[in-house]
Amino acid sequence: MMTALLAVTALTLFCLGAGAAALRAAGLLGRLGRAEGLGWSFALGFGLLGWLIFWLALLGWLQPWAIAACCVLALPGLLALRDGKAERGAWSWRAWIVLAVLALIMALDGLEALAPPADADSLAYHFALPRRILDAGHLLFIERALDSASPQLVQMTYLAALALGGEQALTLWCMVSGWGIGLLTYGLARRHLPLDWSLALAAVVLSLPAMLYAGGTGQVEPRTAMFVLVAVVAAIEARTPGALAPALVAGLACGFLVASKYTGLLPAFVCGVAVLSGRNGIRGALVFGVALLLMGGQWYGWNAWNTGDPVFPLLYGRIAYTPQTAWNGAQAAYMAASLSPMELGVPRSAFWLLAYPVVATLQGHPVFESGRTGFGLLGLLLLPLAVAAAWRRRERLAGHPLTATALVILVTYGLWFFLGPSQRVRHLLPLLPPLLVALLAAARSAARHWRFGASLWLGMAVVLALQLAGAGVFSVKFARYLAQGRDRDAFLAANVNFYALAQWLNTHMGPDDRVLLPVREIDYLVRVPMLQANPYIQSEVEIRPDSTDPRRFLAQLRAHGITRVVAGPQSSFGSGAEVPDLLSWQLVEMGCAAPPQVVTTPPAIPSRTLNLRGGEPAQFFVYRLMPCGGGALPGR
Repeated sequence: MMTALLAVTALTLFCLGAGAAALRAAGLLGRLGRAEGLGWSFALGFGLLGWLIFWLALLGWLQPWAIAACCVLALPGLLALRDGKAERGAWSWRAWIVLAVLALIMALDGLEALAPPADADSLAYHFALPRRILDAGHLLFIERALDSASPQLVQMTYLAALALGGEQALTLWCMVSGWGIGLLTYGLARRHLPLDWSLALAAVVLSLPAMLYAGGTGQVEPRTAMFVLVAVVAAIEARTPGALAPALVAGLACGFLVASKYTGLLPAFVCGVAVLSGRNGIRGALVFGVALLLMGGQWYGWNAWNTGDPVFPLLYGRIAYTPQTAWNGAQAAYMAASLSPMELGVPRSAFWLLAYPVVATLQGHPVFESGRTGFGLLGLLLLPLAVAAAWRRRERLAGHPLTATALVILVTYGLWFFLGPSQRVRHLLPLLPPLLVALLAAARSAARHWRFGASLWLGMAVVLALQLAGAGVFSVKFARYLAQGRDRDAFLAANVNFYALAQWLNTHMGPDDRVLLPVREIDYLVRVPMLQANPYIQSEVEIRPDSTDPRRFLAQLRAHGITRVVAGPQSSFGSGAEVPDLLSWQLVEMGCAAPPQVVTTPPAIPSRTLNLRGGEPAQFFVYRLMPCGGGALPGR
């Protein structure tokens, strides 16, 4: 535990020191309040950490001493934090109460950080990829579209935590990095709101359902939210004459954003247009663009080097791919046809552009996942007041910085709605904090004018109480884990689907084996060589419904060194679930595989939070490849 705490402390100090040095070099740190300077420093330092680890991984310098040395070199930058402006504000009784609420939220986050990781996406790739790179000792390219072959800047910071302090440092680092958006929200709010209101808004943001779901996991949205807030504010400031330093910082933040996720290209584009349309025009846009390319271009270059496509596989059919790339027209067509129904819940129309935020908050659609990853009620409660305030002060609206902030956020939302690959509501989390600051500032103005500030406070209190109740329920399983003596296997068995399969594979496979595993939830937990198969997003070993040739299947398995194949329940990986089983049994009949061993796991977990299980136990079939021969075997 002490090693993990030291590792997280070192990474935190690196982020603060490196980010503060960058802001001071740009000449911006002295213009920021003390809390805002801390938030901006941590956000930029977090991005610089991910950027640096990419190059260390590319060079094969992933030893703990190399990462620790980088942390030490960033320490002098901490001295620059003294440049931040001291803040003023009276600590009212409300401020002290909200501070206590914030402490409670952070304590609940701590419970999660002390438990093993159990989030499906984190185990499938957010944590699994850094672990695989660290085990290999150098950067890897994994040809799995949309998750592993997409920009991975945030995940590189997870690699640093794993290298320095192991899994416990990884979960603690997720906790600390998840708090960054709370500090940034508070810093921006202090420009426009008193101390108590700013603290309350930070507490609301940190306890949002989407933050409870994602903040302590490897999900990238709570981290990219930091980059969005810094980029939007800096891009707006870059519009003033001679303000090239904010353009530089906006470019840095947008570079980190596009290096974290393909959809980061959308807010980066809007911020770039905002800078270009300002008083500095081409000069500001040039500074912005160079910074963005330097900080964000490396992952796109890595993709192009390995496949020929900088945004693999989105340009398939439009540009030439490298000969070794395992992608084809059938795979591209199947991915496009299959993922749209899974990711798009409503039509892309003007009506749904306006209705989506309301429906996703109040009712939802299974695709939205807003029942467990939503944005709470505060935005909808503030919206009528904010509109009334905007109308009352419409003559002065155009010159207010929060108007520009809201405009950038809303334009980005429009692009996301019409162009984004998914309508999962959590993907909008990075846009929410600056928008809530604008809404709350406008709503408070209306409340002061019409003299019902106490009612607005009551609404904030109700929202916080509801979100805290949700946080309490969410944290029960982590408290139970600590109370029961930190039994890792028992916790994972109760919270991770098909954990028993991971245990079986770790026990029964040897060092020369490699397994084809179409069960994404246990990738991180399988400690033997493996290839994650997926009918939608990889074609190294094709398991689409149209994959019917066992000889081609066998050739692909052997080309990738596979010695065992797992086949299992349809719920594990969708409509192509039967394909590995059918093809593998054909290999048995050809004498190229042994009859399968059966691994039975407990039923799937519909809700980890409510500790629910449903359905029948799941059966997996594990086939072992062998030299072909021996003739046909009877059917199963």
